[in-house]
Amino acid sequence: MELASEDYEERNVAGRLAETHWKLAKTIKQENGVTGECGEHLDKAAQYYCQTLPRYDGKQGLAKVKRQQGKQHPDDGDEAAARECLEEIATLEGEYDVHLLTDADKRRLDE
Repeated sequence: MELASEDYEERNVAGRLAETHWKLAKTIKQENGVTGECGEHLDKAAQYYCQTLPRYDGKQGLAKVKRQQGKQHPDDGDEAAARECLEEIATLEGEYDVHLLTDADKRRLDE
């Protein structure tokens, strides 16, 4: 990131880092279930996806991370945090005028 001299170069690097953290989180989840390490990679992926906004890949990536985090929070007994994750996706939709919420997301928000 530090070597990037242009904004688009920084966004490209951030996008690659985001995808790497996303893939690591998924791999860890498949092998060990949801762990603290999995959550750390999801947080890092979200951070890097935010750096790629307003690109569509950044919006879509941030939505998939928030959706995954929203699925984990109820398992931890934190329904409010789960709702907050889904509301963040809805906010992205409104802010960037793009469809990101799935039907399942909408049902969870209604519940």
